[in-house]
Amino acid sequence: MTDPSGSQHSQVIDICGGINVADCPLTPESGMTQVSIEQVMNWNPQVIITSNPQFYSTVYSDSLWPSLDAVKNKRVYLAPQNPFCWIDRPQGPHLILGTAWTAKMLYPDLFADMNLSELTREFYSEFFHYDLKDEELNILLNPEPKPEHG
Repeated sequence: MTDPSGSQHSQVIDICGGINVADCPLTPESGMTQVSIEQVMNWNPQVIITSNPQFYSTVYSDSLWPSLDAVKNKRVYLAPQNPFCWIDRPQGPHLILGTAWTAKMLYPDLFADMNLSELTREFYSEFFHYDLKDEELNILLNPEPKPEHG
């Protein structure tokens, strides 16, 4: 499942000047469009940004994904999820911070001087009236893939 360019759910990629390789029809109302792994392989994204923790936890160990450049180059990123996903659902002020996060994930060299930790602390304090503890900030900005339990 993916959101192509033009979807309100992938707008942070468009805002950041990223090229959304998901060349598929926009699915109105339900949002995400189902695509095949073959189509994703054909697109061969350089970066994958996901809001799905389950996908993120398995992408590096799933035998379907290792040939993609994003996986080979360890450029699969899980968008921060607190208090809501920073890049898509639901729409809200966290998308402001999600835009900065997305820009840094897509273009780390261009945004090398952006201190995402400092920006996140300031945003949470200003907009959510919450002072992030160091551990909370680390978990938020550096999610670890969690192995699937069967």
